[in-house]
Amino acid sequence: MSSLPAGTDKSICDFFDNWSSLPKIDGLAPRLSDYLDRAPAKLQPYVGIADVVGPEAMTVRLFGTQLVERAQFEPTGQSLGVLYDPVIRARMFALVWSAVTQPAGYLCTRRVVAKSGIVANNPSIGLPIVVANRAYRSLITYSVFGPMIPELAPQDKFEIVTTIALDAWIDLGAGRPDVALPD
Repeated sequence: MSSLPAGTDKSICDFFDNWSSLPKIDGLAPRLSDYLDRAPAKLQPYVGIADVVGPEAMTVRLFGTQLVERAQFEPTGQSLGVLYDPVIRARMFALVWSAVTQPAGYLCTRRVVAKSGIVANNPSIGLPIVVANRAYRSLITYSVFGPMIPELAPQDKFEIVTTIALDAWIDLGAGRPDVALPD
């Protein structure tokens, strides 16, 4: 089992430790039901879960209360793509698809622009999770909301992820994906 790089945010480490403590299917990923039975209440408002049917077919299953508050809308049941600027959707889809098909975890930093033009960099972790219906895969994420940075951002932007940087792959026992993510 991998450990996280030095300097990783403590709440991300806490989330990873909880995920790591759960029994794994095929030794690689826990069941969603096991996670929900042991979900840390203090972290749960910052958790998102996406069901991944195909390389670009991903639906938001769960969007934590703090994520909804930040986004100012409830995307549950919608395409995961609604949360990302169209310019970076291919990159996000490739990252998520690689994580659930390897399976592997990842650390990333998302840059989010609010309606007001305020910008925030949000470190996040993404990890595969097994749902009862194994016709598709799922990914669970936890995001840390850093300080808001007053910047001049395009005023026509709504709360949306404008960039996503892969910081590190996490080997969960099946290796790290060897994939070039689109720009």
